[in-house]
Amino acid sequence: MNILQNMKIKTKLIGIVLVLVILSLAISGYLNYKSTEKGIDQQIAQNVENEVKAWKDKLVTTYERIEHQTKLAKETAKDIVTAQAKVIQQLAMANISANELKDKIASLTVGKTGYVWVIDYNYNYVVSQNRKRDGESLANVKVSREMIDLSSRSSFEDLEYYEYPWKNPGDTVAREKIACMINLKKYKWVIGISSYYDDIVDFSFQKRILDEYDESFKNVVVGKTGYMFILDTQGTLIKHPTIEGQNIKNKTYIQDMLKIKNGIINYEYDIKGVDF
Repeated sequence: MNILQNMKIKTKLIGIVLVLVILSLAISGYLNYKSTEKGIDQQIAQNVENEVKAWKDKLVTTYERIEHQTKLAKETAKDIVTAQAKVIQQLAMANISANELKDKIASLTVGKTGYVWVIDYNYNYVVSQNRKRDGESLANVKVSREMIDLSSRSSFEDLEYYEYPWKNPGDTVAREKIACMINLKKYKWVIGISSYYDDIVDFSFQKRILDEYDESFKNVVVGKTGYMFILDTQGTLIKHPTIEGQNIKNKTYIQDMLKIKNGIINYEYDIKGVDF
């Protein structure tokens, strides 16, 4: 009888020990799983962060390249209008009348659509493009006043330069112009050689460089189905493989992105039938 009781006790103890061992192994396995899962998540996050940083650096380099090329192009444009100004200075010193000088100036062109103008110290057109606005007051045009005020204080020999955005009627966006100015004190005139930059120098490199970046950016695949995108501060997709230009600020996780700006967020998303 005692032997049977001892066996029952031993059996119970063995059962308890087995349960504890199994429980211990289960807990250990779960903890190892969670630890491994956390490590994988951290590695994925690090890889994504490195990818984003690399493409951010490439974007910065792209714009630095554009900025450098633009600076060189603008210097070339400045040289072109300066050379034309030198020719006009020679005309102004020639033994010709004011009317003859005006006629010669009116016949000059700069690049595709640029022209040479004359405005007097009272902000009135003396020579306008195609002579269509001669005599018109420009006193209410801020750009014109600033150019005349700047140049009228200079000597005849010292050329002045003025850079400004300009949008003609019918244009959708303003484009940058450059003006080189000569102060002709004897007539109280300022002579200006004015042109859009891209009318006298090829600026197509700006689009070409950006297109190169965009093409590479859109072809990036992160993992099996992931991709890169760029948002502006209003939630509009500046760059995206399929829905570029759309505003997606109404999505909660996009609001989170715009709020933290830098860092990593996790979110669930059902990609079935959805572009983003």
